[in-house]
Amino acid sequence: MEAYRQGQAASFVTLADERRQRLRVDWKQRQAEARPYIDALAPIALPDGIMGATAIDHFLAAKINDRPQALHPGQAILREHCTRCHGSKAKGDLRWNTREAAIAGGETGVAAIVPGSPHTSAIMRRILSKDLDERMPPKGKRLTGKEVDLLEAWITKGAPWNTVTEKTHVPPPLDDATFLRRLYLDTVGIFPTTEDINKFKCDDSDDRTERWVKKLIKDPRHADHWTSYWQDVLAENPRLVKGKLNNTGPFRWWIYEALRDKLPFDQFVSELIALQGSPLDGGAAGFKIATENDAPAAAKAHVIATAFLGTEMKCARCHDAPYHQSTQKDLFGLAAMLEGKPLKVPQTSTVPLSFFKRIGDRESKVKMTLEPGTPVEPAWPFGSSVNGQQSSQERLAWELTRPQNHRFAQVIVNRVWQRYFGQGFVEPASDWEGNEPSHPQLLDYLARDFIAHGYDLDRLSILILTSDAYRREAELEPTKERLFEAPLKRRLSAEQLVDSLFAATGVPIYSEELTLDVPGTSSAATFQNLGRPTRAWHFVSLASDRDRPSLTLPRADSIVSVMKAFGWRPDRSEPITVREMETTVLQPGMLANGVFATWITRLSPFSDLTKLAIEADTPHALANELYSRFLSREPVEAEQTAILALLSEGFESRLARPACDYQKAHYVPEVREVTWSNHLSPEANFYAAATERQVELGPPATAFLNPAWRTRMEDAIWAIINAPEMQYTP
Repeated sequence: MEAYRQGQAASFVTLADERRQRLRVDWKQRQAEARPYIDALAPIALPDGIMGATAIDHFLAAKINDRPQALHPGQAILREHCTRCHGSKAKGDLRWNTREAAIAGGETGVAAIVPGSPHTSAIMRRILSKDLDERMPPKGKRLTGKEVDLLEAWITKGAPWNTVTEKTHVPPPLDDATFLRRLYLDTVGIFPTTEDINKFKCDDSDDRTERWVKKLIKDPRHADHWTSYWQDVLAENPRLVKGKLNNTGPFRWWIYEALRDKLPFDQFVSELIALQGSPLDGGAAGFKIATENDAPAAAKAHVIATAFLGTEMKCARCHDAPYHQSTQKDLFGLAAMLEGKPLKVPQTSTVPLSFFKRIGDRESKVKMTLEPGTPVEPAWPFGSSVNGQQSSQERLAWELTRPQNHRFAQVIVNRVWQRYFGQGFVEPASDWEGNEPSHPQLLDYLARDFIAHGYDLDRLSILILTSDAYRREAELEPTKERLFEAPLKRRLSAEQLVDSLFAATGVPIYSEELTLDVPGTSSAATFQNLGRPTRAWHFVSLASDRDRPSLTLPRADSIVSVMKAFGWRPDRSEPITVREMETTVLQPGMLANGVFATWITRLSPFSDLTKLAIEADTPHALANELYSRFLSREPVEAEQTAILALLSEGFESRLARPACDYQKAHYVPEVREVTWSNHLSPEANFYAAATERQVELGPPATAFLNPAWRTRMEDAIWAIINAPEMQYTP
């Protein structure tokens, strides 16, 4: 029966894939127009005299070999805190890119730096000022006392420019197993199996890396891994209730299917902006209904600008941005293009007059140039616009994705690079204003290739993942120069962690169906049914507008709690590119003592580790397999000694039943008795509490292993999954 069910489900997926391909617009002609444009540009030559396996390595090696002298500490402080406004933007006509410009000062004619005299240098006065209109930097954290001292000492010494030399260390390549672990996590989002590792090690062909990269990029799980990223970037924000209010419903499935279908990325963006399909049945129109507030189109325009142009327009929602070039008219013009009609600035998208009264006569950095109720026509705010008979949405899609708009291609290249290396050429990836790329030629080279080859995300990933730089041992700390000698050591995302542990143990995702209307008698506008999760990105906020114990989903909540501890957001009303990834005490607590850990470590009838324990030939082989599954390596001597002490005792007599009788059980969640229609009954809370207690106990233990030895095996699994290295991409 289960095999039949899985076969039916697979056939439905295939039919859906085929139908989408038939219905989608043929994009080949559109992409064919891009190649001649790129070919007509002056070519970007590879650096001379540089050795490297790929073009990427040539550009990276050129900067590493020709590395400028490292910045003096005081100079580095200015670059970190001041170049946002005084770099390419040159606010007040002041730049920090040369010593001469810094000494000359800006439009006031007052020297920002007086070499040898910090007390007469305008920069020191502005940094130490308590006047909010004069202080620098104007927002964010003030300089620390140590930074002020370093800056003062630097000016006292004459403000030297680039006087400290430093040698760059290029890390060695990773060993095969560690590289494959990184590659699997970065492409399909889970650990490689022992079989995968052994096959890779035995593959001695010259094109081994390229073939394995291409195989994993084509793997359907690649779409699962990237869906969670675009959920964050596009502020995908579903709910289980009220499908038309403040949530995107099943829009997530449009993201996933577009990635699964290998949609060219210019087509991905064009279909997104077209907002077609059913908002309640997984169409791109779900993107529009997210964040239903006084100006939802303005909220979506902000998402589009950060996601595809690296332009931060959040402040322009209510006033002209004080620290960016965007005005409120820019944002609402973009929103009007998305809406397809003029938009009036709502009263609630305006800074209240009480704010200006509160600051008195002091000049405010917040400027208001649009009165409430002002109609704003659809307009492209970033340079010249292509006029035509198309709808404003079509013009918006064309302006964003046309080949001449290199910014779009560069922003996407930068996002993909940041995903694989831990840092982008431009940081932050969502806000480019005032932030120069670390490798402008390489960024342009990859962007041109991206355009010329049909905005193919797969090709872009293959170029990056087959470079020498990607294969090197990880750097532990980011550097301000961003030389990209190797990727940064990165903590696993919540989705990578959860998916990898389920995959390594073979334990099914034991969540309930994600709905509060179990019988399915209500409309999609009232209740969403987001299905039974099979990957971590399927999970959703479990909150409802009625905080009642009877409506809890304890199985799903035990998994969601772990994901939240590791940086996953149940509420994505605002777009983000990089999650909060700080280490907290809650994280090890969840993996050590949470309900999720019980389900993962328990040798139950549903776990692949149970079969592994039953069929193992020796404790040594069992220990090696556990380390391979979770850490992609063999245990070192001290680890081997510790784990064998657990597994060896009673190993020969561990079986309580004949191994030949064992068969893995299929996990069938129990039928939920409580639903929205009956959750107010007195019995509902008692039933929900009993279900929660049952979930906390975990799954039943297998009857095929003696309890004493089984417990020691579970302790061994627990110790390995709580090893700090398991939580990181190597």
